[in-house]
Amino acid sequence: MSEKTEKRTKDAWDKFQILSGFLIAIVIALVGWCINSTLQSREIALKNREVNVKLVEVAVGILQTKPDDAHKDTRMWAIEVMKKWASHPEEKLVLAISGEEDLLALPAIAYAPVGAVVYYGQPGKGVVEVVITAEKRNQAIALLTKFSVK
Repeated sequence: MSEKTEKRTKDAWDKFQILSGFLIAIVIALVGWCINSTLQSREIALKNREVNVKLVEVAVGILQTKPDDAHKDTRMWAIEVMKKWASHPEEKLVLAISGEEDLLALPAIAYAPVGAVVYYGQPGKGVVEVVITAEKRNQAIALLTKFSVK
């Protein structure tokens, strides 16, 4: 090999080494950024879920109180919260009601996604399981519309 060809090969190799070092640094930075973004997204989603669980707990507490005209807007907000979170089929929601709140099964059935399951207690019968279908939802909505809200 001539000295000129050897120098060109060496120059090309030197350029490749410099370029590869630069590219490796960029790839490492991009991978780090992707991992960080993914972790932050998961953390934000977890925090949002915690906040939403608290909202549902507050809404249930509101719906467990005796209805009155002074708190009508608050009750409507609580119903909207329940509607919103009952309609998320990708979210698993367990709503545990303590006490005698038999009628809270109706909005759960009315707003749960098709395929969801609602369990409630029925005096003298035990636990009742309702697999949500379009027909069951319509029946629950029809019953809810018979209640008067003052």
